[in-house]
Amino acid sequence: MYGRLASLFVLGVTFAGCGAAASPPSPAPTSTAIPTTTAKPTASATPTATASPGATPSATPTTAPTSTQAPTPSPTPAGLRPPAGLRLTADSKDYSDGSFTLTNTVSWTNELSAGTTVKVFGINKCLATTDGAPCVIDGMNVPNKNLLLLGSAAGIDGHVSWSYWAPEGASYYCGAQGVVANKGQIAKEDQWYWAVVLRAEDGSGMSDFTVAATSNNEDLVC
Repeated sequence: MYGRLASLFVLGVTFAGCGAAASPPSPAPTSTAIPTTTAKPTASATPTATASPGATPSATPTTAPTSTQAPTPSPTPAGLRPPAGLRLTADSKDYSDGSFTLTNTVSWTNELSAGTTVKVFGINKCLATTDGAPCVIDGMNVPNKNLLLLGSAAGIDGHVSWSYWAPEGASYYCGAQGVVANKGQIAKEDQWYWAVVLRAEDGSGMSDFTVAATSNNEDLVC
């Protein structure tokens, strides 16, 4: 752009000079004479690159195109703190047919600000990629399709509880940490979960996941 402006400046000067050389001398104006508008080019009379025969082409700009410049990374926002100091407990209510209802409670000890909600999810697929590894770890990016919402509470409450019903013999669910099922309903396999994770949420965004409990990928064989 700077090169183009420089060329137009040179062209403007050359154009004015050529016009002055081609016009015959004018008589000196009287004291009442008003200069005519022909002595000053109008804004629309911008000369083109071919208007002045002697104009020298401008040099190619040395500034690299912006599209080839590496983008500057944006600062990473601090984000919300995830729940910490997690503790998971379970209370069972047994029935005469051998089935039971299991109530889980997960609590956290760090103080979370008012307006923060803590959501608890089950992970319906073991995400480990190496033998014997835990199905999920703190900070892992978990796809939405693998999240089963188990419960939620205000961050200042310090705990979330949820329950599920299971038929006789917990081994029916292999190495799952739990299932999503109502009383009398046998959970489908995509409703079993292999880990329990929590994250904090508010109007500004979401924290990383933190793990309350997890199986590893060797526990999945019944």
